[in-house]
Amino acid sequence: MRTFYYFWKYAHLTPSEVYRKKKTDIGEYRMMKAFLFKEIEDRLEDKQNQICPFMMGERG
Repeated sequence: MRTFYYFWKYAHLTPSEVYRKKKTDIGEYRMMKAFLFKEIEDRLEDKQNQICPFMMGERG
């Protein structure tokens, strides 16, 4: 649920809005940055853990 909230909150920010957050609300900017980095790392890890069926020797 929290992931959906942050996606909804940060999805439509423009670069100028991100820059403004960085200058005016550093705490919110750091939270946004940490959330986005964590999401990217999680997605990369998920892709690395996926196993191709052809590599397992299964034949169709």
